[in-house]
Amino acid sequence: MEQQHLPLGASKNIMQCWFLIHINVPTAKLIEMIRDVDRFATTHLLTRQQAMILLTWVRKHRSGLRVCEACGSPHHQTSRSRQCPLDVPPSHPIVATTSSDRDMMNEINDLQRLGDEQLREAARNQHPPETCPTCGLPGHSRSSNPACPFRALSKKQFMASRLPASEDYTRIRSLDAIARPTYRNVLITNIRAKSDYLRRTMTRLQLFLLDYATHHPDQVPPFLFTQNGFYLMTQLTRGHLNAFLERSDERVPGTMLTHWHEFNQDLINVATYDTPGHTTELSMACRIKKFVKFRFAVDGEAPPSRNLAIIKDYVYQNFAMVTRNMEPLPVEIPERHRPLTVLVLNELWAMKPPQLPTITQETLRADPGRHLPILRTILDVYDHYRATNGDENDVEVPSFTLLPLPSSKPRFVDVTPENVISLTGSRQSPNNQVTRLPPFLRK
Repeated sequence: MEQQHLPLGASKNIMQCWFLIHINVPTAKLIEMIRDVDRFATTHLLTRQQAMILLTWVRKHRSGLRVCEACGSPHHQTSRSRQCPLDVPPSHPIVATTSSDRDMMNEINDLQRLGDEQLREAARNQHPPETCPTCGLPGHSRSSNPACPFRALSKKQFMASRLPASEDYTRIRSLDAIARPTYRNVLITNIRAKSDYLRRTMTRLQLFLLDYATHHPDQVPPFLFTQNGFYLMTQLTRGHLNAFLERSDERVPGTMLTHWHEFNQDLINVATYDTPGHTTELSMACRIKKFVKFRFAVDGEAPPSRNLAIIKDYVYQNFAMVTRNMEPLPVEIPERHRPLTVLVLNELWAMKPPQLPTITQETLRADPGRHLPILRTILDVYDHYRATNGDENDVEVPSFTLLPLPSSKPRFVDVTPENVISLTGSRQSPNNQVTRLPPFLRK
């Protein structure tokens, strides 16, 4: 009887399994395992060639990963990560605005939702009308309330009430395919006119609010960041002063109208203001960290990117806390950069109003205008540096706006009967119902 021998080496599937196992082994344990390649191959039932190939794959994969100095895992960098078994949960509130950790990101999202609820509560009218002006019934103040019998349903609600299992889809069609040549130029001209008017309205409103926030950073209540607040401000920028006065209440600061009279003469000359696309709104953490990078660049002590990231995280975490208790400096920060780190943190603490609470996603969402004095002071530092040094220094000075700039990106237009009538001037019946389709949409 012929003696059977065990197959020499491992299959491809087994090699893949060993690869997945060894890329997760801590660094110290892996070094000990591969110290003797022959022993490693014998232990894993591999040939020497297969062992060399496997270790090459493992080293190549792990070389591009961050290795934790505490536990040796290649999936995080420091013990401050929640994935690290040596991580100690912080006792202070979460001040981060984003995170790669799923649990941390869920907690940040919860803070954002709490902040949004506080913003809506702070911006709510404390003395609403007793009756609805549309239906005349008490208990609500406008027709958008669900209790109003004249409340208009959205398209989604309308379709859900009649076709619960309906699905929405979008079909992209060119204007040439739906508009007859006779009416095509008129339609395009009216669409451009409406778009230009909307862009000018947004731009004039944004310019005014930016100038107001710059001159009165401590008088920007949460109401100005709501839809009703923006709509009320457009009454000023569109020249409807009486409508602004009729709808104003105690939520509107008294300096708003005074500043408008001072700013109006300059704004009249602004017919158009084209912005280069959409400007992303920087978070509070980004602006503070850019200031830290700027200070290190000014003093000529710019550390490596890895050390700089640790410094920025440390400074922002201590700056965001309500109490000025400096935590111990991380061991990753080199000794030569520690004095400047403490100095920059003290400078930021001096800019922070004493009554400001801990800066979290909840407080940022609940009252965005409360943090504008800090950003205004940072902008003053940048302006002073530009005026003092001019073009003599190669340091890049950051720049940002107190409020996000409007977007001039094109938007889709819904071809509904109401929009078509507004753009083409078709006639309507006395009850505001469409009597006929426009000629260019007829079959």
